[in-house]
Amino acid sequence: MRFGQPDRLSGTQHTERQFPGAESSQTWGATHDRISGVTGGQLDRCRKSRSCPKIFHTNTDTEYWQALMALNTTDPESRHDLGIPKNVRIYLYAGTRHGGGDVTAQLPTVVPNPPANCQLRTNNNPFIHGQRALLMALRDWILHGTESPPSLFPTLDAGTLVPLSAIHYPYIPAVNWTLAGVTTQKFFLDRGPLFNVEDIAGVMREPPVKRGAYSVRQPQVDADGNTIAGLPNTNMLVPLATYLGWNVRKAGFSEGDSCDLTGAIIPFFRTLAERQAANDPRPSLQERYPTHADYVAKVTAAANSLVARRLLLPEDAAFLINQANAAAVP
Repeated sequence: MRFGQPDRLSGTQHTERQFPGAESSQTWGATHDRISGVTGGQLDRCRKSRSCPKIFHTNTDTEYWQALMALNTTDPESRHDLGIPKNVRIYLYAGTRHGGGDVTAQLPTVVPNPPANCQLRTNNNPFIHGQRALLMALRDWILHGTESPPSLFPTLDAGTLVPLSAIHYPYIPAVNWTLAGVTTQKFFLDRGPLFNVEDIAGVMREPPVKRGAYSVRQPQVDADGNTIAGLPNTNMLVPLATYLGWNVRKAGFSEGDSCDLTGAIIPFFRTLAERQAANDPRPSLQERYPTHADYVAKVTAAANSLVARRLLLPEDAAFLINQANAAAVP
């Protein structure tokens, strides 16, 4: 009897580092992985039986930093983008962490404290509203043939998927850290001749042997430190903070490494004087939104634009606008 374990955290920096999970090939369409020597894709078998379903593949920023999601859409050396099969859509919930944040949390007054082993506060930016809209779009695509919203994820060609050296965050109040330190490295692990890479099954050699390293590319950020590409929510279009898919470990907990799947939030200061005192180049809330009405108007416009693109349901737009009305901004 063989048991599947689809919810394992295999391959992340500090959890089940060498446990098999996202093995070669990670792409939906067939491609050749020069590092592993495997040629194929995740849809090979259903294509042979002509039974491939319509697929929505969704990710958060954490999946890029911890699981190297970019390898699903690029070649192993990150030299070029790969085509996405016609039955597949890929969406990045921009500015969110694995699992998402609390939909009822009201920024900027309610911000989670840092976890015991992390330096920065936990990212509470939710993706549930985008997820709800995509579920309706997937239903309509399957049942009625209504074309779904186009894929939204960072790419090499657009300059939104870049090497670590090209990413510059404006303000990170953490110590003893580097981007390389919070990024998972991926190697091809040779688990021996009795292990089937394509099926992720068989008898493994322990420990596995590293045979090669994959190139790392991550989502590019804007002047606020927020992810540029992907499916945005109103928090990204009308931001109150920098929203990260990674966090930094404290001293005593492998300081400087990635703090698992928590992500981080770095709220904007309320006034110009406060941000200048902290040497934060990001504009303050008062600089961005001179009045409360200005903030609400911008959230309303952002929500309506997402509804028009079928990336937000009308009832969720109303919820977010009401939430903006209740927010203490600026």
